[in-house]
Amino acid sequence: MELRQLRYLIAISEELNINRAAKLCFVTQPALTQQIKKLEDEFNTSLLIRRGRGIILSEDGERLTKYAKGLIRKVDAIKNEFTRPQEKHINQVCIAAVPVIHKLIDAKKISELSKLNIKVKKMCNEQMEYELRRGLINAGISSIVPDIEDTFARTIAREKMYVVVSRQHFLNSYEEIDIKSITNEPLALLSKDLMEREDIDAYLKQNKVSIKLKLDISSFDELFSLIKYSNFISILPYSFISSFNDDDLCKIEIINDDFCRELYLILDKNNRNNENFNILDSCFSELTKSLN
Repeated sequence: MELRQLRYLIAISEELNINRAAKLCFVTQPALTQQIKKLEDEFNTSLLIRRGRGIILSEDGERLTKYAKGLIRKVDAIKNEFTRPQEKHINQVCIAAVPVIHKLIDAKKISELSKLNIKVKKMCNEQMEYELRRGLINAGISSIVPDIEDTFARTIAREKMYVVVSRQHFLNSYEEIDIKSITNEPLALLSKDLMEREDIDAYLKQNKVSIKLKLDISSFDELFSLIKYSNFISILPYSFISSFNDDDLCKIEIINDDFCRELYLILDKNNRNNENFNILDSCFSELTKSLN
């Protein structure tokens, strides 16, 4: 039994698909299948059950996966404990952030404040979840808390929300606006593939904001065209608004204090009380300031 075989099995348990598991482990499908077969031969049992085009774990497969996850965590902890002193001295912390947040993070400033070597990587939520699972990054910053075992998430910022309108729209004269004031206005929102929408949809429903026409838009260009030329309005968090620089559009701050988007610092539970993260945690006020 080898550690890599256990890592392959864990990947299969997460993906329930041989092809995707192979890609996650950066090996070919035949190579992964061969290593799983060796595990099955060693323990004289079947670990996988094929169901149509997919697979599930057998009872023994589930049992072994549970032990494998515990063993891999202990191995990673040992590696971290016995890292060479010169490597520990570097104190590098690798953090991932979704693209719209990534460009707002001043890694140099946070590094200076925390006295840590902060590296910030840009990646989508799916990639962030993968790298968190594999221990390739120390933490992630996102508006979505991934469904990963043994992760801890805490709110580090509450991002203000804005109504975006064209310069010709009658709301353009407003500096602040109550969310209920957009009742009956045609609303265009980015699709859920581009922006986490649950908070917006739930808030509109909770406050009984009646929308006579609501469109799901699949691109920024299409959204801005609707706002500029078709009298639509939109709702966006500050990080998204900072992505465009268009004099024909203006943002109006939503004054409802409880209408915001929360951003989370996500890390492994084993790092929750890590000294580096306690230091880093105290420096994220800089991030909070940049999102308002």
